[in-house]
Amino acid sequence: MSSNAQNQGPTDRYEAARKSILEDPAVKRGQISWSFRDVATGQELDAFEQKKMMIPASTQKVFTTAIAINSLDISYVFETKIAVSGLIKRGKLTGDLIVRGDGDPSFGSGIAGALSGDSVLYKIGKMLLDSGISKINGNIIIDPFIWPYDQSVIPRNWTWEDIGNYYGAGAWGLNWRSNEFDIQFTAGKNYNDTSRAEILSPWANYLKLESSVKSSTYEKRDIYIYSSPFSERVFADGALLIGTEPKIERAALPDPPRAFGLELKNYLASIGIEQNGEVKIQNSLTQSAPIWKVFFSPPLSDLVFETNQQSNNLFAECIARKLSINQIGSSDYPTGKMLELKLNEYKPLSDSAMHLVDGCGLSRNNSICTSFQSQFLRNQTKATRFPYFLQSLPKAGLEGTMKNFPKVDQLRAKTGSLNKVRSYAGYFFDQNNHWIAFSFIANNIPLSNASLKNKMVELLVSASEKKFELPFPFAAPTFYRDTIMKFPEIESYIQDLKDHPDHYFGIEERVDSSISISFRGEPDVENPYLTAIVTAGGDIRHIKYTYRIHAQSR
Repeated sequence: MSSNAQNQGPTDRYEAARKSILEDPAVKRGQISWSFRDVATGQELDAFEQKKMMIPASTQKVFTTAIAINSLDISYVFETKIAVSGLIKRGKLTGDLIVRGDGDPSFGSGIAGALSGDSVLYKIGKMLLDSGISKINGNIIIDPFIWPYDQSVIPRNWTWEDIGNYYGAGAWGLNWRSNEFDIQFTAGKNYNDTSRAEILSPWANYLKLESSVKSSTYEKRDIYIYSSPFSERVFADGALLIGTEPKIERAALPDPPRAFGLELKNYLASIGIEQNGEVKIQNSLTQSAPIWKVFFSPPLSDLVFETNQQSNNLFAECIARKLSINQIGSSDYPTGKMLELKLNEYKPLSDSAMHLVDGCGLSRNNSICTSFQSQFLRNQTKATRFPYFLQSLPKAGLEGTMKNFPKVDQLRAKTGSLNKVRSYAGYFFDQNNHWIAFSFIANNIPLSNASLKNKMVELLVSASEKKFELPFPFAAPTFYRDTIMKFPEIESYIQDLKDHPDHYFGIEERVDSSISISFRGEPDVENPYLTAIVTAGGDIRHIKYTYRIHAQSR
């Protein structure tokens, strides 16, 4: 934080941060948008280009996770089932060992409370040994067909430079060890030497690694891994500085179900269980095989926490695909389109369009507007399970992807970043105790990542120190209710209720001569009206009057 920022008052500081963004020539060459919305009234306290379509990056995860919490039970779990077919005699299984995936993103990951890969293997091996099995005359069947086992595990709009890296791992019907493996790169001694590259995960050694990562005396380039689903060839490109420590990169597994099957086969052999069949990937539902063991994922609430705290793309994609099955009945339906269907109910409230193609925000083809996202976040505060969603968003300066953000009390936000994209979405309180739902997105601004981040952070921090005023203040509904009760027609209506109760109540109903006034609408600058509805009667309510009231002039 600069000394100038510290010496300014809250309002001056916010206006200075706003001016620093809007008057920067670099910012003018790109796109920037924000919407700060009062949770209580729905009014936008400050906004800029809030209807412009923007690439949200990982702030898109707030849609996936909030919808999942509201649509599925928070205790919902994925179930990976182990089944055995055939006969067991004298320690020999004549049949198949079957593993049926359920799309669990945490299977074998050791993340969010899930078992590690080594623990999963141990438990399967122990299950077989405890049953007296020392030999399998059959195959290891891996069944990932809870959703298609094809190229669709990777959304078609993801970029080539992403899908070979750990954050671009596909969402498979059976995921294993976070669908990633480690590669270590060691720089050579001379300029332009090819750096040494070695796969560190022994169970991924069936892959062929081809590296063109060079050694350099002056340039360090990010290392990118390139591969595609089902490929056994993995490519690496980049540059390492000579004399630096070896660097470990996390790469995406091209075929996690097969990798799991091969590792399971090798593990069983290592503990003395002979297996003379093959590892096969096939649908096992036609096979009659009793379930011997079930591996449960952590509950959905923990998976959502991991997704938003660590911006876990794999978790988000698997949750979105499971939502497609739950909400539409088909895992073939594109996750982005499924989210659009679920989000349509919010569109009229913010007059927004959207285009979504995945569940995690990795695609640059996703587009939303900040007005819509802040309205969505505001509406989540009314949901029964909102506390679980709010808890999943990292606290500023303390948790997850917001750990390096300045500490701001009660500011929680999901972050997002792609090349030339930075975004934040979440909640904070201002100094007038307004609880604010916000969305803040920058696209294609020709500044360094650090410079752009500093500008955006300064605006958010100074916003939390500002006393925002409602652009359209209006009285509480009780004021309008008292006014309506004085209308002559309302007084006559109440008298008629007393004089002719049989017009309004059934024979066995208790007579009540009072009326009810309900209000609809959330007035703001663009639409300053409330609707008041006057009703009375018993089981069947009679709507007598409807008033359209200007919230300020009344």
